[in-house]
Amino acid sequence: MYTVWYFLLFLVFIVALCLVAVASFPTVESNVLATPTIPVEKGKYTSLASRKINANAAEVTVEGFAKRGLNTRLTLLDREKNKMAFRTTMYPAWLLGSELVQEVIPLKDNSHFCEYRTWYTLEGVGASFLLSMAGAEFREAFKRSAANLPSHMARVIAERKQQKVGI
Repeated sequence: MYTVWYFLLFLVFIVALCLVAVASFPTVESNVLATPTIPVEKGKYTSLASRKINANAAEVTVEGFAKRGLNTRLTLLDREKNKMAFRTTMYPAWLLGSELVQEVIPLKDNSHFCEYRTWYTLEGVGASFLLSMAGAEFREAFKRSAANLPSHMARVIAERKQQKVGI
C-alpha cells in the first residue's frame, strides 16, 4: 500500500520537475531557425555556427567528419545548393526531436573561399529540460565541432592533392 503512494509521489515529483524545466526555458522565436521538418513555431532552441573555409564550395565535404552516434534519417539533400539535413529518430518529436542542417555557400567576393553554416534545432518537451540541465555544454560542443571543420577540410584537400600527384 505504501509503495503505491511512494510511487505516485515520485511521479508527481518528476512531472513537477519537468514542468519547472519547461517553464524556466521559454522559447524566443527569434532564436529558432526552421529546418526541413521543424517549423519555427515548434522549435525550442537553435544552435548556429558558421566558419569561413579556404576552399571553393565544390571541394568541401563533411564526409569523415564528426561521426554522430545518433540514429538519424536524411530529410534534405540538395546537391545544387550544397545543403543537407538529418533528423534524429530515437524519440518521438513531441518528447525530444532535433534536426541538423549543413550548407556550404560560395563567397561572392572570393571564389576560392566559401562559408560553412550549420544549425541544430531542438523541439519537444525534453528540449527544454535538456537545455536547462546542460544547455551551456550543448552549445559549446556544437560550436567546437563546427570550428574543427576548416582544419578537417585542409587535411582532406591536401590528401586529394597528394593522390593526384601520386605521392
